[in-house]
Amino acid sequence: MAQREQRSRPAGNRAADVSAANRDGSSLARPSDTTRQPRRWTVVIESRHCAHVSGYGAREMLTEMRGRPPLWSSVSRAWVTTEDTARDLIARAERRGIQVDVESYVSMSTTRTSTTADVADVPVEVPLW
Repeated sequence: MAQREQRSRPAGNRAADVSAANRDGSSLARPSDTTRQPRRWTVVIESRHCAHVSGYGAREMLTEMRGRPPLWSSVSRAWVTTEDTARDLIARAERRGIQVDVESYVSMSTTRTSTTADVADVPVEVPLW
């Protein structure tokens, strides 16, 4: 009977044992901060008015920046925002230690808009016939 009583008793508080081992860094139950993979976001800038942001925590930061939640694109599986907001988001994320992969399909020549002053400077050649 003494053997049965020993078998039915719990061996101890396993949660306390694991937490004590984690403080020492010797436990395999939870990875330490040095082995944990850093957060990684992907930002795809498609045009001046459209950028897609994906990654864990991107929605919260976009909501923090803009004051409202962003739209979700089910096709690209990412949050939709503007180019200016995406560039501000990249700066904030890198400051917080998040790795950001940026893909841009916008060339430098298309980001500048022409004004009426630019058009007025261009001489217009009209055929005379």
